[in-house]
Amino acid sequence: MNYVSVVGNMTFPTGSVSKEPHTGFGSPTFFLGGTFSHFTLEWYYFGCLGGHITTFHKHNKFGNSFLYQAGVGKNIAYKSDGWILNWLVEFAGVYTQRDIVCNAVDPNSGGNIILIGPSLFFST
Repeated sequence: MNYVSVVGNMTFPTGSVSKEPHTGFGSPTFFLGGTFSHFTLEWYYFGCLGGHITTFHKHNKFGNSFLYQAGVGKNIAYKSDGWILNWLVEFAGVYTQRDIVCNAVDPNSGGNIILIGPSLFFST
């Protein structure tokens, strides 16, 4: 069985970038993302991508963020209408572009966070 989803969002300007801590972007932002998953009685595969796009406000712009995730899982054992034992390996991350402050790129911003993790799942 396959599942696909697409999501989009526009956020109106809220908060302030001049306050500490920042209370918002101060400009419109946009998000577009999607997911895909496939599963059978034995296997489960999934993947997700998303992008958070920011805009300029008073010569400043937070870096765009791109989110990604993928994984594979397999049923180890199960009893219909009873319980399930499953393992899963997941890869996820966020890549953020550098911020622009007063029309200059901030070299101390942006980066990539990568997470990899196995899971063992039991449910009744």
